[in-house]
Amino acid sequence: MVQKKKSKRVNTPRMAKNITGKPMISVLMSAYNAGKYVHEAIDSILKQTFKDFEFIIIDDASTDNTRKIISSFVDKRIKLIKNKRNLGLARSLNKGLGLCSGKYIARMDADDISLPDRLDTQFNHLKVNKDTGIVGSWIECFDGRFNKKIIKYPVNNDEIRSMLLFDCVIAHPSVLMRKSVLDKYKLRYDHKMLTAGDYEFWSKVITKTKISNINKVLLLYRIHRDQMTKGELNMDIYKNKIREILLRNALKINNGVETHNTICSDLFKFDSIHNIDMTVRWFEHLKERNRLHNYCDNKVFEKVLAEYYGGIALKTKFNNFNLFYHYLKQSRLMGVGILKNLVILKNFYI
Repeated sequence: MVQKKKSKRVNTPRMAKNITGKPMISVLMSAYNAGKYVHEAIDSILKQTFKDFEFIIIDDASTDNTRKIISSFVDKRIKLIKNKRNLGLARSLNKGLGLCSGKYIARMDADDISLPDRLDTQFNHLKVNKDTGIVGSWIECFDGRFNKKIIKYPVNNDEIRSMLLFDCVIAHPSVLMRKSVLDKYKLRYDHKMLTAGDYEFWSKVITKTKISNINKVLLLYRIHRDQMTKGELNMDIYKNKIREILLRNALKINNGVETHNTICSDLFKFDSIHNIDMTVRWFEHLKERNRLHNYCDNKVFEKVLAEYYGGIALKTKFNNFNLFYHYLKQSRLMGVGILKNLVILKNFYI
């Protein structure tokens, strides 16, 4: 009697169950003159542990070797779209959104690197959290010269909603989005935003669905000189406009926006009693408006304000005892913890 050999179990790539015949995820990337970095970006997507995706790459009329590099990849999941003229990032992404056939849409930039388990991790997160429409992640910034920095964005929806009133806390090339949410609410990018277009996009999204961030680095975000555009020079102007819209829509605030934008400036510090008191008064006003309009959980909102207040103190070099003492008194009102103030104490010089 001949004994049958047991068949060996073969490890197959991670595939999601999808009976529609369409890919589960559409990865969307726009590239313009990204010849230096695009090969590494594409390679990082093709090496994902999650395999059930299409990769829509839009070459936005590049004048370097970007298109040649993209075409060098032989993978049926790649769909190269060639713009006849340069449309810009927002218009190219809107064009790409219309071409995506997946249930989920992952954003990717042509100069970044997705870690191998990115899509798998985010797909499983959205699969479990049905009420979440978009999930991002922590990122690691690098410049190719051994300089690295991990950015730990707020994780849950209420924290993100609170922090969006101050700044963008979702890394655009790190997100996975439900296509159904984007289509239902006709959410698209505003091509008039020369910069901070992602911030403007999240300001619309947050009113329609929940957003979360995975508390793990899933994307390596490249810092380089080529990123600077004319629009970047006016970043503060665009951010101020977005914050004004957020305050009006979320907390029904029409007056005092100038104060809010002043506090949000990178240059703002607690270098005077006036600045400290102005911040406390404004934050108390924000708390009151949040309690009235239920924009997000009150405890989370107050905690975020306390952390932001302490963050301003961290970038302030106190050189006056009365000023530092005044900050400490007001920090109790704001709910800043003792440990945070011990760290801030290092910035106090007599």
